[in-house]
Amino acid sequence: MEKKKLGLNMMKNNPSDILVLTSDEVLTQIEGEEKKLIEIVKNAYIEHSKGESSLPFSSFLRFPNNTKNRIIALPAYIKNSTQEIAGIKWVASFPNNIKQGIDRASASLILNDTSTGRPYCFMEASHINAHRTAASAALASQLLSRVNNTSIALIGCGPINYHILRYVMLVNPSITTIYIYDRELSRAKKFSAICEGDFGFKPIVCSSFTDAASNTKLISLATNAGEPWIDGSYTFSPDSLILHISLRDIKPKTILSSYNVVDDGHHVNREKTSIELSYQQRAGEGPLMNEIGKLLTDPHFAANNVKQPIIYSPFGLGVLDISVGKYLYEKAIKNGSGTLIKNFHKESNA
Repeated sequence: MEKKKLGLNMMKNNPSDILVLTSDEVLTQIEGEEKKLIEIVKNAYIEHSKGESSLPFSSFLRFPNNTKNRIIALPAYIKNSTQEIAGIKWVASFPNNIKQGIDRASASLILNDTSTGRPYCFMEASHINAHRTAASAALASQLLSRVNNTSIALIGCGPINYHILRYVMLVNPSITTIYIYDRELSRAKKFSAICEGDFGFKPIVCSSFTDAASNTKLISLATNAGEPWIDGSYTFSPDSLILHISLRDIKPKTILSSYNVVDDGHHVNREKTSIELSYQQRAGEGPLMNEIGKLLTDPHFAANNVKQPIIYSPFGLGVLDISVGKYLYEKAIKNGSGTLIKNFHKESNA
């Protein structure tokens, strides 16, 4: 294997080679790029809404007698004014990993050349997964908030909500109060200590979802929930924004009485999400719903005209992962980062 310096045109000149980026190398490319990643995510949503993408349904690999664990394949293609990108993310969720002291989720990303089909980059993608999710949440908070948010409630004290907090605070710098809740108090206390060290102020650890959510108009749900658990009688403030990142926390009654924004209506209406359950309850009629890509380009849309709680439920589209991945790949090439595997692809003698 050959490592550094790779050179800007390395992959174009060597179609038999493949670049490998480790977790640390990917993170190095991400550092300081939060605003750029929000822009990439925004543009990916817009191009997807214009039909400039191919996005098959995610494929869920499940395991007999263990319904909590799953590995998901997200193939994707997207085209914009300057390039075409294709690839696939392979992301695993094993909740019991936490008890073993390792992250719940892990992910890998493969980028494929759109002219030959050959993979040209293999990268660890858990950071991409977390950052593109956080960028999506921050974008939604910009587009859909109807108040000047000075506080946020984080439900679920894991890596996703940590990054969501970072990105949301970046676009909402007036946030100075953080409420947190996790069913495991020890995780909430550890999360609070990390946030105090990184952000300079200590989150308020709450004893229940209600205690956390009732104090603010901006709520982020990033849990391991497999089915809705928030009491259907709980009433969100009409001007609240709920970042429903984990997709399965809210009962259909609340979904049906809210204004719902999703990333793709077809993708999110499956796999027992709260959106799908609300469709089932209404015999296919479904909730009031719109897609973020369309709203981003709609000159007539104004969040202030919505008089219900807004729930943002992004299924997590592969076009975000490959768009972010391609940017990080190009940056890695410029920086001479990564490990080059020569002659990865077999060459024909014909």
